Amino acid sequence: MTSILIHVFLLAGIQGFLLVILLFTRGANKAANVVLGILVGTLSLDLLQAAYTLSHMYEEYPHLMGITYNFPFLYGPFFYLYARLLTSEQRRLERKNLLHFLPFLLLVAYTCPVYFMSGAEKIQFIHLMNTSRPLQYAIIDHLKPVHGFIYTVLASRVVARHNRRIRDAFSNIDRINLLWLQSLTAAVAIIWSIVVGSVIAGSFFNLHFSGFDYAIYFSVSILIYAIGYIGLLQPAVLRQEAGEQLRPGGNADRDPLEEGVPRYTKSGLAGGTSDEIQRSLTRMMEQERPYLDGDLTLGKLAGMLSVSPHNLSEVINTRMNMNFYDFVNAYRVNEVKRRLQDPDAEKFSLLSIAFDSGFKSKTSFNAIFKKQTQMTPSQYRNHPPPPAPTPRTLQRGETG
Repeated sequence: MTSILIHVFLLAGIQGFLLVILLFTRGANKAANVVLGILVGTLSLDLLQAAYTLSHMYEEYPHLMGITYNFPFLYGPFFYLYARLLTSEQRRLERKNLLHFLPFLLLVAYTCPVYFMSGAEKIQFIHLMNTSRPLQYAIIDHLKPVHGFIYTVLASRVVARHNRRIRDAFSNIDRINLLWLQSLTAAVAIIWSIVVGSVIAGSFFNLHFSGFDYAIYFSVSILIYAIGYIGLLQPAVLRQEAGEQLRPGGNADRDPLEEGVPRYTKSGLAGGTSDEIQRSLTRMMEQERPYLDGDLTLGKLAGMLSVSPHNLSEVINTRMNMNFYDFVNAYRVNEVKRRLQDPDAEKFSLLSIAFDSGFKSKTSFNAIFKKQTQMTPSQYRNHPPPPAPTPRTLQRGETG
């Protein structure tokens, strides 16, 4: 079993370094891919270190031992910065980002004496770490998952802000919703949970199962393959239209997890201006039906109305109590319902009707339609709800 795992870790480590080359040479999302490449590189080196340890090569080559000991303090910051760069919450790497790596640098300075030990001293130190770990190193081991979880939470908040921003700017978000990054964040949290289990078992119950280490590095191997398969397919996210035009109002960067923070507290819209924008918006949506454009964005619609994207977003959010995504797709659902009432609708598939109504994918169409009607499109087509009764005019002498 150990021999199989050694080969798995070696192959995943090699795969990781090949992925690093691809990430460094990829043009799109350049800064994000560089950070992801560094993250994958450190993980891959850690996997090779695991294979080196499991095969007991440290007994012959002790000077390679422990070179990745402090790497867990790199994983969280790199993952967090990757999330910020990928979502355009941060445009480029900045000097202040180095502060995230201060714990790692301090630990490197603290542990560097070990790296200057002789081979025999290093082997003796390794046996000490495996049998009776010094208190200071036990504390470091406890801090690793805490540090990792903090940055995992920070990354999840970045994704949450991103999802709110794109719903304020795009009417179709299938290719930019970063669901895969949410899944990746969950996977990272699971790996850190295994690390926590390992620390608790070893520190409080004196149980040192090699199975924990196997599970951690096996999970990292899967993570590297997942990044290689999915991460490279991720398109550029948040065009300038969304990344820039929503910022000036002071609301686009508000963390949706913060409760009690009012939206548009610095609004420059007067009541009459809001009313006029709302009337123009309603008239355009009903008469010109711009929602039929599957690529309709807040910027496009604002240009049609000759208003700023931020003011339009404010009107939709505060007057309609919806974000742009829900607002536009409500019209698309009504368009589908209207077309299904046409006697010739039986000639067309539901999907073709949906696409003609502005939807761009079957998955989003089904989800949005069911959310707004509590029925699937097929159920609605086969069993349409009865039309709402027309109010009867009250006759003279009747009371309402």
